[in-house]
Amino acid sequence: MVMTRVWKEILNVIEGLLIPPLSNVSSDMKPLTDKEVDIVFKWLKFLRDYFYAGGEGPVPLEGLQNQKYRDILSIRLYYDWHTDALMEECVRMMQQSIRASPSVKKRAKSVYSQRNLGTIKDRKREKQKEKEGSNGETILRILRMRPGTSDFIAQQLFAMNNMQAEREAQEREAQKRKLQRPKQQTEPPVPPLPTSLS
Repeated sequence: MVMTRVWKEILNVIEGLLIPPLSNVSSDMKPLTDKEVDIVFKWLKFLRDYFYAGGEGPVPLEGLQNQKYRDILSIRLYYDWHTDALMEECVRMMQQSIRASPSVKKRAKSVYSQRNLGTIKDRKREKQKEKEGSNGETILRILRMRPGTSDFIAQQLFAMNNMQAEREAQEREAQKRKLQRPKQQTEPPVPPLPTSLS
């Protein structure tokens, strides 16, 4: 457990070396040179191998190559992109997540539905959306180091916050409906009045 927490802290430090935190204010942090970026990723690979120790280490490979680790690897992909290309990619991801946002409420989870092939596909789609969302944030964090991007970042963050608030409102509405449904089902129907036979 201690080593897992140390690994998480290492990932946070490496991420902090590469990109500033997410904010709508431009950052005075300067992008690293190609050589510096290569060195940071060599450290990351060395530390991952050190913690894994060929399977003998205290942290399994799945624990080391978690979502945060994959997000850091994606930084390398976008780090050298031109500012306009980063903005276009960010807008494309935002549009894609708007199109993919669920309009139909999910079914209540059950053992049967969790084993359902459709549910497995839904989970894969959700993971893909999470990945795209974190890539969008990564791009915005890289853009903070570029001049003249603060208005664009502010617009994107505003849109992301609105989408998040809308999703949360939909989830609350679904929860409310779920709580109301059992009450209606548990009330026994009123039996008809007996007719008198005369």
